[in-house]
Amino acid sequence: MPTVIALDVSLSMRRVVVGTTAYEGIPGEQLTRHHLALQGINTILHYLQNNSKLEFVALPQTKKTDFEVVPSLMISKNIEICGFIPIADVGNPGATSRHLILPMPTEKNSSMQGIAVLDEDDEIEEVIDEGKEPSFCVLLHGALKVENMAALCLLNADWYGFIYSWADSKKKSNLMLTVLEHGCEVVPWLGNLRNLGSISFAKDKTFEALTFPIRPVEKRSYSANTPSWIRNSGLQSDIQKILRQARKLPEKTANFYKELNRVRRTALTLGFLELLEGLAQIFDREITLLPPNVNPECAIQLSHCSEMLRKPYSKELNANISPLRTKYSGAAE
Repeated sequence: MPTVIALDVSLSMRRVVVGTTAYEGIPGEQLTRHHLALQGINTILHYLQNNSKLEFVALPQTKKTDFEVVPSLMISKNIEICGFIPIADVGNPGATSRHLILPMPTEKNSSMQGIAVLDEDDEIEEVIDEGKEPSFCVLLHGALKVENMAALCLLNADWYGFIYSWADSKKKSNLMLTVLEHGCEVVPWLGNLRNLGSISFAKDKTFEALTFPIRPVEKRSYSANTPSWIRNSGLQSDIQKILRQARKLPEKTANFYKELNRVRRTALTLGFLELLEGLAQIFDREITLLPPNVNPECAIQLSHCSEMLRKPYSKELNANISPLRTKYSGAAE
């Protein structure tokens, strides 16, 4: 079991404590932070020194999915900047960690300029004025801050991150690195990060410029209002809506088939296959109750829907029942 050291934070160590007895001959019995719990503080510091480890680099990560585990993911020593993208398009993607980027000291030799000194035994003889030395980090930080952009960088194989300027106050800002999850499609609204590129690289210049977020090809399941049939009134309301539009055919043909397919897909999703046969019987009954002066296309479309609902074709989720072309609608059969 780890050792737990409890501290009383209700009493500030900088506040003078007045006791009832003398303490090492201090007049007035006033105890300050110089005399209070020195042994306890030394014990805490000694414990932290022996049992804690401070890391200045990203720790190895392990990616766990439903079917695989990718252990020991390490950020490469060379971070490659792939391109730049506006901050507004980046948004707030999910990140595994965030890090502060600091420039490392470099050799004075021009041939070694930009190569960091990684040997711990080498000592720097004189202090270099950081304000007068050229630094790529300073250049990158200023450009990203002024242009309000973020740099998409490659951390390792199929592992990306964003470098951007972040301000903790009005006067001070820092260069930060956000490490994304391992993969190429970790930011849904940007799509596959491998497919991002400059417009100047495109061969066809006549394409339409797309704005983020990029919409997927398939419609999302949560983007449409799904009918709620928890109570009987919800199902009855949807069926009555279909019948009201059926009586106004052919003027409401588009709305009639839209509602019919919506109810049919919901029934298939819930496994309520009996509803399809029930709708077919309702349409057959409505045909017999139509008044004589109604448009003949109304009976034709209801008979068509009743026939299609009884076919195996209507039990496919991605299939739709389309209107029947008749001579009354101005189209050939």
